[in-house]
Amino acid sequence: MLKAPHRKVSLVLIAIAVFYLYLAFQLPSFMNSIIDSDTLPKTLGVLLIVLSLILFFMPDMKHRSRKAQHSKK
Repeated sequence: MLKAPHRKVSLVLIAIAVFYLYLAFQLPSFMNSIIDSDTLPKTLGVLLIVLSLILFFMPDMKHRSRKAQHSKK
């Protein structure tokens, strides 16, 4: 399951994103603003998790090209 290197990298990125989100939720919030100073870090953390999940579920290109070679024969 984790033989492809992009899956290992995506798991590391997810762990970094979770830690980043933890730190983003520790930022103080201010009462007088609609978009707070912690909005951008929270958005970036969620975006990193989403992109890491997309990377994790991407098909392995080597496996796909081997199937294509076998079907041509």
